[in-house]
Amino acid sequence: MKKLIFITALILMTGISFGQVLPKGARIGIHVMTIELQPGVTLEQFIQSYSDKLLTEYNKLMSPDIHRYLVKGLRGEFADSYCMIAVIKSEEAFAKYYNTDLSQTELLRSIREKIKPIEDELKKLGTYKQEHFTQWEVQ
Repeated sequence: MKKLIFITALILMTGISFGQVLPKGARIGIHVMTIELQPGVTLEQFIQSYSDKLLTEYNKLMSPDIHRYLVKGLRGEFADSYCMIAVIKSEEAFAKYYNTDLSQTELLRSIREKIKPIEDELKKLGTYKQEHFTQWEVQ
């Protein structure tokens, strides 16, 4: 039994470690966020709702092309700031959701429509703006 548990854990760890590799040509979108909370709402409440509800739904609807992460700055210019990082599988995957002028494609507009009820719920806790956007390519 101990061997079975050990082998299962080893397989899971191997899968997780290989799953985190950024392949050459992947795109990384970095969006620094400014968060405005509603009165009586804590930052923790907002972050939990943003992460557990909004990002989870985006990730489900955009998989496997794009995966979004919420990160918090620890040091440097953006210490204590929050940022949404989008890992985009390829330029082709990006083109499914954004036109060359960065306007949204019909596919992304339909996803945003599905997400709207979650966004509306989040607005009861606070609002956010994504600023300082830069897209990077893995070399």
